[in-house]
Amino acid sequence: VIPFQTTIMDDRGDRRGYRDTDRDRDDSRRQDDYRRDQSGISASSQQVTNIKDEYDSSYYRSAIGPRSSSVSAKKTIPASSIVMERFYAYGAGGIPLKPGSKSAAVVAIKENREREKRELGQLNDRFASYIERVRYLEAQNKKLQLELDHLRGKWGQQTSKVKEMYEVEIQEARRIIDETAKDRATAELRAKRAEEDTKNYRDKYETLLAGRDSDRQKIDVLQKQLADNEADLNLFRRRLADLEDESKRYRLESQKLISDIQRITQELDQETISRVQLENEKQSLEEEINFLKQIHVQEIEELKQINLTGTALDPSNFFKHELSNAIRDIREEYEQLNNQQRTELESWYRIKVTQAVQEVQARRAIEAPENIREREEVKKLRTLVTDSRKDIGIVKQRNAELENRIQELEELVQIERRDAVQTASERDREIQELRARLEDLGKDYDELITTKSSLDAEIAIYRKLLEGEENREGLKQVVENVEERARADFAASGGISGGGGGGGGGSGGGGGGIGGGSSGNIGGSSYSYSRSYRTTSGGQAGAF
Repeated sequence: VIPFQTTIMDDRGDRRGYRDTDRDRDDSRRQDDYRRDQSGISASSQQVTNIKDEYDSSYYRSAIGPRSSSVSAKKTIPASSIVMERFYAYGAGGIPLKPGSKSAAVVAIKENREREKRELGQLNDRFASYIERVRYLEAQNKKLQLELDHLRGKWGQQTSKVKEMYEVEIQEARRIIDETAKDRATAELRAKRAEEDTKNYRDKYETLLAGRDSDRQKIDVLQKQLADNEADLNLFRRRLADLEDESKRYRLESQKLISDIQRITQELDQETISRVQLENEKQSLEEEINFLKQIHVQEIEELKQINLTGTALDPSNFFKHELSNAIRDIREEYEQLNNQQRTELESWYRIKVTQAVQEVQARRAIEAPENIREREEVKKLRTLVTDSRKDIGIVKQRNAELENRIQELEELVQIERRDAVQTASERDREIQELRARLEDLGKDYDELITTKSSLDAEIAIYRKLLEGEENREGLKQVVENVEERARADFAASGGISGGGGGGGGGSGGGGGGIGGGSSGNIGGSSYSYSRSYRTTSGGQAGAF
C-alpha cells in the first residue's frame, strides 16, 4: 500500500470536493438502508444461511482489494481556494496522482471505478433478489405455520373425540390383555415347574428302575448261586444217600457177623452149659461115688464085724481088695470117660472157635483194603457232609438274608411305585388343570383376538372415514384440499407481493448497496473507501 497526498487549489478541485461530499451522503443513506435490511433479515437467519449456501457457489468476489482515502480540506491563501489532502490506499501497483495531471493513470483509475461500479451493481441486484427470496420464504413459513396450527387444532379435536369414544374399550381391552398375559405367564411358569417336577420324578423313577434292574441282576446272580448250591447240596445228598446205602449194607453185614458171633456165642454158651452140666454130673457122680464108697466102707465094716464074730474066714481083706479094685476101676473108667468127653468138647470148641476166627480173619483179609478205603471214604464223606452241612447252613442264612433283602427291596419298589403312581396321578391332574387353564386362556385369547379384530375393523372404518374411500373424500383429503387451496392462495398472494417486491428491488438497487448506486444513477460512486474531510472554515468532517 502506497500512500500519497494531492493538493488541489483551483475551482475544479473545489467543485470536485463538493461532489465528493454529495457522494458521501448518498453512501451514508445506502448504508442506513443496508442496516435496516440487515435488521429485517436477522429474524430468518437460518433460512438465509441455507439460501446463502446456495448462492455462495455462484457468488462473485472482486479481485480488487478495498481502498480507503482520507481527504482533508483546509483554507489557505487565497481564501477562495481549498486545500484538500487526500490519502488513497490502493492495492499493490497503485500510482500516485499529481495535481492537474492528465496521464494514463487517471484513465486506469476511471476504468477501475467503472468496472467496480458495474460489479457493485450486479452484487446489489443479487443481494436484492436474495433479500426478496428470504422475505418470500418468511411469509410462506408464517402462512404454513398458521395453516399447520389450524390443522393441528382441527386434527386434535377429531382424534380426541374418537379417542374419547374408544378410550374405555381400549383400556378394558388392554387390561384384559395384560391380565391374560399375566395369567399366561403364570400358567407357563406353572407348566415349566410341572415339567421340571415331572423331569425330577422321571429321573427318580429311572434311578429306581436302574436300582431295581441292578437288584434284579443281583437277585438273579444270587438265585443262580443258590441253584448251584442246591445242585451241590443235591449232589451231596445223593452221595450221602449212597454212603447211607453203603452204611446200611455194612450195617447188615455187621449185623450178620454179629448174628454169627451171637450164634457162635450161643453155641459156646450151650457147650459151656453142657460142660457145666457134665461137671455137675461129674460132681454128682463123684458125690455118688463118695457116698457109695462110704456105704461100701460101712458094709465092709459090718462084714468085718460079722467075720470076726461068725466065721474064722477073714473076708475083710477079700472084700477090701475087691471093693478097692472095683472103685478104682469105676473111678478110672469115669475119669477116662470124663477126660474123653472133656477132650472132645474142648477140641470141638477149639475147632469151632478156630473156624469162626478163620472165617472172620478171611473175611477181614478179603474186605480189609475195601474196608480201609471205605472207612477213609466214609471219613471223607463225613467230613464233606459236615462241611456241606456248614455250607448249607451258611447258604441258608445267606438265602434268608437275601430273601429278607428281596422282600425289603420289593416293599421299597412297591412304595416307590405307589409314590410314582401318586406323583404321576398328581402330575396328570396338574397337567389336566394346566391344560384346562390353557384352554380357558386360549378361549380368552380368542375372545381378545375377536375383540381386537372387531376393534381393528372399527378403526379401519374410522380410518376410511378419515382418509376416504376410492370415490369418496375423507378428512385427510379435505385437509389436503384445504392445504392445496391455502398454498394456491398463498402462491397467488405471493405473486402479487412478488411484483411489488420486484419494483422495490429497483429502489433497493439504488440504496441497498454498501456505498453503491443503481444503474440509473450514473454519477454515483461505485467503490468503497473511507474519507476524512478537514476544512479550515469550520466545515463538516466525517468518516464513513
